[in-house]
This record gives sequence, structure tokens and C-alpha cells, in this order.
Amino acid sequence: MSALSSTSVKALRREFAPTLRLALPLVFAELGWMSMGVVDMIMVGRLPNSAIAIGSTGLGQTLYHSIGIFGGGLLLGMDTFVAQAFGREDLHDARRTLVNGLLLAFALTPPLMLAVLSWPLLMRAFGISPELVGPMAPFLRALNWGSLPLLVYFALRRYLQAVNVVRPIMFALISANAVNAIGDWVLIYGHLGFPAMGTTGSGWSTCIARVYMALVLLITLFWVESKRKIARWESSPWITRRRTDSARDWCIRGGCSHVRQAWSGAAFGA
Repeated sequence: MSALSSTSVKALRREFAPTLRLALPLVFAELGWMSMGVVDMIMVGRLPNSAIAIGSTGLGQTLYHSIGIFGGGLLLGMDTFVAQAFGREDLHDARRTLVNGLLLAFALTPPLMLAVLSWPLLMRAFGISPELVGPMAPFLRALNWGSLPLLVYFALRRYLQAVNVVRPIMFALISANAVNAIGDWVLIYGHLGFPAMGTTGSGWSTCIARVYMALVLLITLFWVESKRKIARWESSPWITRRRTDSARDWCIRGGCSHVRQAWSGAAFGA
């Protein structure tokens, strides 16, 4: 019994340091994600009518995140598929999951953006004060343009952290806070020749920060994948439509990882 206990302790010690190296950057990344909203609140809090500015921005962020995080949550399943494929050294399958995640991000963006645009009408119907809903509406519209970059960021993050690339994620979130703070200073108060946009400027600043996060992870993806020793991306993931006798499936050319049958049907988009 003591030998078994000693073996377990040794195994835990052996795994502790690698786990910590993976976890700590992601912890700081989550702190960076939360602090972005805090920065917005601090910056709009210096506007003349600070109570209305903070209230409308806070309400807009809450309503937006209820939709945006729903979309991001649909991409969480990538973690399992990519990590399992990477663990069995099947990088082609991991890449296929990334491609499908990006396609899902593009498909989700239009309905999610439409849902976000409906919030001001619903808030008026629920009797929320027009003083809050008035400035909240343009803030939400500005924030809404960052929906696609946000979902692309979620998909890229799921892939990168599942293949043990976590430090660029931490860098993206922490540096995005600096981008957002500078954008708030410029767009909320009208510095560097830009018009003072008030709370709407905060929405545009957050949108720009999300574009920045997606670009950082996209550059990271190209850099990481360029160092792989397997076939290039051109030979692995591109979309085909296949038909079986029982059902139609969308899969990646080269065969779906979960179906091994004789396929018939033609490729499209080639």
C-alpha cells in the first residue's frame, strides 16, 4: 500500500511542473479577459454624466456577452477533439477540427450579430430607462462588429492551447488590454485628432482589441504550423461533400476521422 502511495506521489510530482507551465499562462489570460471590461468602466467613468455612462456600458457588455459567450461556448468542444488528436500524434485530424471550428465561427456570426441588435428593442419593451438604452444602442452596434474576430479568436485559442501553445494566448490578452486602454483614451475623449465618441468609442476600442487578439493568434498559428514536419496545410484540410447510402455528411477531404466507409459524391469548391 505504501509502495502504491509512493508511486502516486512521484507521478503527481512528475506531472505537476508541466501542468503548471500550461495552466499559469491561461490563468493570466483569463485575468486579462476580465480586466478588459474593468478598463472600459474606468475610462467611461470619467465622462461628464458618469453614472449613465457606466450604467449603459455595463448593461451593454452584459447583454453582449450573454450572446457572444454562447457562441464561444459552442466552440469549447474543440478542446477535446484537438487534444485527443494531438495526443495520438494525428495532427491532420487536429487541423480538421480547427478548420471546422473556424467554419462554425463564420456560420455563427450573422445570427449572433442579429440577436445582439435586438437587445435595445427588448430593453425598451422591458421598461429599462431610455437614459440607459439610448447610449447603450450605439455602444452595442460598435461592439457587435467585433463578433467575428472574437469567435475566430475563440477557435484559434482552442486549437493552440490543445497543442500546448499557451504563452502567445497570455500575451494576446494582456497586450490587448493595452490596445483597448489606448483606444479608449483616443476614441472616448477625442485625442490624436479623432472625434470624442463617448461610450460608443469604448465599443469601437473593444472591437479593435478583439481584431488585434485574433491577428496575434493567427500569426502564432502560422508560425507554429510552419515548424511542423508533416505535410503542409494545402494537402490536408479542405472541404468536400460526401454522400453515403444512409446519410449525407460534411467532412474534410481525405476522409472523416469517425467514418471509414467507401464514399461516393463529388468535391465542391475545388
